[in-house]
Amino acid sequence: SVAFSPAASIKAPAYRVTAVAAGSGEVLKTWENTLSGSSPQTISIDLAGITAGAVRLSAELLSDNRPLDRAEQLVGLIPPATTVQTKPDPSADWRKLAEGKSLIYVGMNKGPLKDPATRIAKVKELLNEASAVSNLIEYEFNWAHVEPMPGVFDWSEIDAVVDYAKQKGQSVLLWPTFIGGEPEWIPPYFQRLADGTVSGTRSYLFQGGRINYWHSPELKEHILRLCRAMALRYRGNPTVHGYYLIVEHGGDNPWFGFFPGYEPETLADYHAYLKNKYPTIASLGSAWGRPVAGWDVVSVPAPEASDRERLDWNQFRRSRLGDFFVKAVREIRALDPYKLMMIYTGAADGDSAVELAKLGTILADGGAASPIAGGPTTMGYAAAGLGRRTEEISVGQWGVLFPTQLDATLFNLTLGGGRNANAKMFFTPGKPFSELRTPRIALDRFLRFIPIWQALAPTEPMPWEAFMLKDVPASMLLTKSTAGFDDAHANMVALDSHVLTPAVPMSLAKQGKLLFLQPRFTSYETGMHDEIADYVKSGGTLVLCANSARFSPDLPDDDWVLLKRLGIAPPVGKLLRSGALSARSDAGTFSLRDAWRAPESDATVLATFEATGTPAITRHRVGKGTVNLIWTNAIIPPSEGGGHPFFRELADAAGVARHSDASIPQLWTNLLRNRETGDHYGTVYHAVLNKPNAPAVTGATLWNVPPGDYAVTELISGRDLGVKSAKELRVTGLETSLGALEVAIYHFKKR
Repeated sequence: SVAFSPAASIKAPAYRVTAVAAGSGEVLKTWENTLSGSSPQTISIDLAGITAGAVRLSAELLSDNRPLDRAEQLVGLIPPATTVQTKPDPSADWRKLAEGKSLIYVGMNKGPLKDPATRIAKVKELLNEASAVSNLIEYEFNWAHVEPMPGVFDWSEIDAVVDYAKQKGQSVLLWPTFIGGEPEWIPPYFQRLADGTVSGTRSYLFQGGRINYWHSPELKEHILRLCRAMALRYRGNPTVHGYYLIVEHGGDNPWFGFFPGYEPETLADYHAYLKNKYPTIASLGSAWGRPVAGWDVVSVPAPEASDRERLDWNQFRRSRLGDFFVKAVREIRALDPYKLMMIYTGAADGDSAVELAKLGTILADGGAASPIAGGPTTMGYAAAGLGRRTEEISVGQWGVLFPTQLDATLFNLTLGGGRNANAKMFFTPGKPFSELRTPRIALDRFLRFIPIWQALAPTEPMPWEAFMLKDVPASMLLTKSTAGFDDAHANMVALDSHVLTPAVPMSLAKQGKLLFLQPRFTSYETGMHDEIADYVKSGGTLVLCANSARFSPDLPDDDWVLLKRLGIAPPVGKLLRSGALSARSDAGTFSLRDAWRAPESDATVLATFEATGTPAITRHRVGKGTVNLIWTNAIIPPSEGGGHPFFRELADAAGVARHSDASIPQLWTNLLRNRETGDHYGTVYHAVLNKPNAPAVTGATLWNVPPGDYAVTELISGRDLGVKSAKELRVTGLETSLGALEVAIYHFKKR
């Protein structure tokens, strides 16, 4: 009912009540009539026939049909319990969409427009042109737009977009934005600093702060309810092919000085986490190296906290992010086991990557244009069974970093094989296609690359036999935060040597012939020291610098922990610091950043320092396995003036096969195969570190393809290189000239 009290002076008083869908702005129903005199009057309106959801009622008092006053009220219409839900659609199995196919998306967000009707109109304009790029549409929408009242869902905006996409023959991936798109009614559990100040980074804010999703059971349940409602609504809709969940920068942001955690709900969650890990408060105090009076006094680690105490805190914070995404995917999968699930890459570190792979998810992120920073991690996700999609790091600009940003991204992603041949072009409502063709946004180049992505999609990487250890606790011990870290120089050492080493957790790494420890990671938990030692004693080959895994937060008074665990005597004397020390092996001369003096031992000397004659690399037998110990803290990458890529000989001795190679370390190579056709593809990248204007290089790239003859084409330039035998490709190779950060993609078509 609506109450009106027209004044006696109003001529021809009347009313108009309008019901508008809160999400789409569509007018659902209108009631109009005259009012009798100036007495207060109550008008009853019947909402029957209006679809359940959020409805904005607008009541207007009219005089001579002109509005004099208006009042609005948001009303929630709950569907009856007997409402029939759609059923899961087995024909929508995500494998049919993704396996062996390239997922090329046009991404569209809700934009800055607050008026729903205008917002939808702008999106429809983009949908009219999107199919020129792809029929796969990613649509981002605000949580606030679909659940404006607790438990009251208004899908009218999403329905309007999905229905229009259906008319265009398009298929939609739904992306609910719950960080930065919160409804006003959510409980105010904010992340806070030590002084109680509401905290947040420069983006993803709600009322100036960041909502504390990971540690408030109430907030988590609200988001899970949204996920369940979305799955129930669209699991039977053939135009919707999947769901995308994303939380960027879910943990600490040291680069922004963002270290929250002082909220009561977070500390209560932390206490529960610690009680599950430590049986008594005394055992907690012993591990942390200080007396702790009780669970209730435990807070965020102080600056002087021990490494173990700080690591416990960061492990707790990071684990809750991964736990949340696994929980959200499980809840959606329980209702819809078929549609595609896409998850933000930041939730897939460590063992959560393996769990998400079991649940049938694909990762998505922005900023994969640096194989130096992320190549081994890209391979690591693929080794765990996870495909990946990327977008440009600055939304909508595929040429903002350097002209061949798209090319470098393709090389990086396909290090993990064709399951990663997925990309997105992000469009913002209001920009016409004509403005997207400039080099900075690079739509034209994006379109040129779609056939290349599609050609590589059915391929798989050659078998990996060497791995790089990706240990999340070791990374957090290095950064002293929840932020991860990639040892770029370690990545370069391996890839300069043309030995592909996916960065994976120990559960996967122990399956390989060789394990490489990244030199920057000097501290590991004792349990990881034990796992590394067990790997070697069982027959594995370990490559490490002397300083690798030297410390442990569990043994704060011990030094050279891993070497002693392996039964290898640690260095003697002090570190000789130089910046570049020359060393020589039978295969060539190379440079190390500094030098430790190796003690006398019966180890095999593989290389010596030229200045001192002391061992630079020694080989030790440990149990059934081998340890290759490099007596330095850091290796200078061959492509950065480090000389001979000695890592390749260490891999050869471990029996690691190289499927592609190059005559110079600056040209990184990767070989992919299509099992069905017998075709192979070779990708090449000119790697440079912080030198985008470095001169071009020329070298021979070598490809170990099966016997036979191959018609060779370079796909980016379209050059026909003629017919080559497998022996020619393996022994002589292809002369490849590339400028800095450029890529070549060779198609070897079996004749």
